[in-house]
Amino acid sequence: MNKEYFDTHAHYDEPVYDGDRETFLKSLSDLGVREVIDPSYDTASLERVQRIAAEYPIIKPAYGFHPQYVYELTEKDWERLSELLRSACAVALGECGLDYRGLKPAAENTEKINAQKQAFIRQLDMAAEMKNFERASRLFEDRGIPVIVHSVAAAEDTIEILSRYPQLGGVIHGFSYSAEMAQRFVKLGWRIGVGTSVLKADARKIKEVIEKVPAEMLVTETDAPFLTPPGRDEKDPYLIADIAASAGL
Repeated sequence: MNKEYFDTHAHYDEPVYDGDRETFLKSLSDLGVREVIDPSYDTASLERVQRIAAEYPIIKPAYGFHPQYVYELTEKDWERLSELLRSACAVALGECGLDYRGLKPAAENTEKINAQKQAFIRQLDMAAEMKNFERASRLFEDRGIPVIVHSVAAAEDTIEILSRYPQLGGVIHGFSYSAEMAQRFVKLGWRIGVGTSVLKADARKIKEVIEKVPAEMLVTETDAPFLTPPGRDEKDPYLIADIAASAGL
C-alpha cells in the first residue's frame, strides 16, 4: 500500500501557482497527498482560498488573519471572516496568532503588540463559539473548529492566551521553539507543526522536539511557497514526503 500524506499548512492559493496549479495539485495527488489545508492570512487571501478550495477538492480552506496583517482590519473584514468560517467547506480557523519579530523592546511597540493580542483573542472567541461545528477534514477528531496558530518570538504570551481556552485545540504551525516549550503546548492539547526546518543540515532543535513529543501530537506541513529550503522549488511535490520521512511520520 502506498504511503499517504497530509499537508496541514500550505498556501497554494498564492499567485506563484496560477500558471500550473492544476498540474501541480495533480502531482501531489499522484504522490499520495490526500489533503492540503490552505489557510488565509489577510483579506485578499480570504477570497483566494475560497476560490481555490471550491475548484480543487484536495484543498481544504482555513480562514483567519495572520498577526502581521491585523493592524488595519475593519469591522467589514471581521464580518467576512465570520461568514467564511461558518461556511460548509471551512475546516479550521487560521492562521492567527502572535508574531513579535521586530517588535522588541516591547515598550516601544505596545500598540502593535496589543493589536495582535486583541485580534488573536477575537479569533479564538470565534472558534470557541463554534462548539458544534462539523468539518470535512482529517486534522482533528474532536467536535468544534480547530485553530491554526502562528507563534514567533511570542511563546509565553501565546501559551498564556491559549490556556484561557481549554475547550479549543489545533496546531502550533511551523514550530520554532524548544522541546520543553513544545511539551508545554502539548500539555494544553495542541499539536506541533513540523515543517521544512526538519530538512536543514542544522535541524537539531526541531529533531529534539520530535524526540520528546508523542508522534500522535505531531503533524506535517510545507508552508509552501514560503520557507522553501535552499535548493528546493516551491512547486516540488516531494517536499511533504521528505518532511514526513525526516520526521519519522
